[in-house]
Amino acid sequence: MASQQPVTVTASHVSAAKARRNDPPLSVPAGSDDRPGQELATRHSSSGSTESDDDYPQLPWLEQVYGSAKADSDKKEVGYLDSKLIRRSQIQADFWVYMDKPNSEAKTSETTKLAFDLFDRYGRLLREHIQHPVNNSSGVWGTELDRGDLLLVENIRVEPAWRRSGLGRRLVEAVLAKTQAKTAGRFFALARPSWLISNGAQTHDKAKQQALVAERFWRSAGFRRVGTSSWFAYAPDAGHASHHLPPWQDHNPSTAPAPAPSPPPAAMLFHHIADEANTPDQTLATILQQTLPANPGHPLWTATDADGNTLLHSAARFTRPQAARYLLSRKPNLAHSRNARDHTPAQALTRRLDLARTRQQQHGNGNRYTIVSDTFRGFPPAAVDTLAALEGLNLNGGGISGYARARQQQLTFGCTCRCCAGGFLSPRTRYALRRAAQSLGSVSPEARARYGMFAVCLLAGDEQPPAVAVVVVPTVGNVGQCAGIAGGIPVPPVLLDLPVLMSSGRRVVRAARDADEWAGDGSLVALPECRARLAALRECRNDHEFAVVSALCGYGPL
Repeated sequence: MASQQPVTVTASHVSAAKARRNDPPLSVPAGSDDRPGQELATRHSSSGSTESDDDYPQLPWLEQVYGSAKADSDKKEVGYLDSKLIRRSQIQADFWVYMDKPNSEAKTSETTKLAFDLFDRYGRLLREHIQHPVNNSSGVWGTELDRGDLLLVENIRVEPAWRRSGLGRRLVEAVLAKTQAKTAGRFFALARPSWLISNGAQTHDKAKQQALVAERFWRSAGFRRVGTSSWFAYAPDAGHASHHLPPWQDHNPSTAPAPAPSPPPAAMLFHHIADEANTPDQTLATILQQTLPANPGHPLWTATDADGNTLLHSAARFTRPQAARYLLSRKPNLAHSRNARDHTPAQALTRRLDLARTRQQQHGNGNRYTIVSDTFRGFPPAAVDTLAALEGLNLNGGGISGYARARQQQLTFGCTCRCCAGGFLSPRTRYALRRAAQSLGSVSPEARARYGMFAVCLLAGDEQPPAVAVVVVPTVGNVGQCAGIAGGIPVPPVLLDLPVLMSSGRRVVRAARDADEWAGDGSLVALPECRARLAALRECRNDHEFAVVSALCGYGPL
């Protein structure tokens, strides 16, 4: 059999010059490839012709690493692995933008899918895959995935006659070893198991079976699922928790049968909830009251749609606050129900809002997104009211408490730390702004007058006990009021003109952004005192959102 013949497996960089440029200094002998003795890989098309070396010469942060298996007898390629080494530190400030570039050139959509499925705008693992009580699955992946290069394993193929000989595993090992040497082990490999189909349509059962085979293959190579996503990751560190998780304990999506079709009354209710144009929220609440049985133990109260969503999930997702309040008033434990994605109603709505906050799917192209993070100015009132209803807060009426008002602001701007001033200024961002204002003001007396009032405004409340501290949001109006106590330095009236205040505010925010660990050069956390101070403050979804802060403080766009 052909599969018994000797095969040589190699892994090489498609662009040796790009690979050398990205090497740490002195790691590659001058005038040689990064691993002497290995030939530069060339890729062969199905017709046998050789393609040009680098598909992405204009993307210095993306290196193609190609694994090739050739029969010793005739040097024919009988298997290959196509992967991309992503130098994350070079692109982290605009991670999504850069990762979409190969897709924009119609060369691959996998970089886009990887970026938006697993990571935030700065290339950090989405906290849902770490902090969610269910969606972190086995719990072996954490914040270590925030750092290091990423090896995206995109395509692997072994000719039929050579399968079941361990050749696929050898290709993976060769590419991993090549990347290990290249990065000194500071990388994670990621693959989305799938099956390349060359014979047209197939049955659903056949496709499902082949997908399971693909997942078993990647697990045998040391990969483990990230959260409940379709992605599997590999850590080169033998001591990583993923290597101590047996394959059979790795998370698998639920194999429970799909929910039975909703009975006609439930189907009608799901329809009314989704029909926002013709069924206003107040009308919907009345329909629910008239249709649902008086006994909340009746099965209709726990009916689900095809995605496992209860009526409360649906009311949350379509931001129907009055309907949500009625459902919770009669059956409070609906708040803890989980859909097929293991989301509670509040989690389902929060996830939907965060997606809308960060991206918009481009019309006619499901693989492309327009990034809108910097244009976020708060969630719609109906969404905020629904979030409040799910928390048991009533934001209607004139007797709203101070706590409820502060919480309303936090819900409006997606605060997760419950400490954001004005709902949007997180403790860590506030500290970064204060340090930036102090640094800018240290240059000269004029600079101290210009930026000292920002520092004073950002310091307000820090000397008071947390229970009574009043944190001042550094809007242009509030900063102007702090001018009289700007460190005892007289503030010339010209510095209080609105255009000047706006310009100074933007300068402070830019300086904080440029020193940020993720959006900038990391110079702030390079100082031990600042690193310790930031670590002591609560992490928040609103951290590092400098453009949003600039706009909401009245400084204008950065």
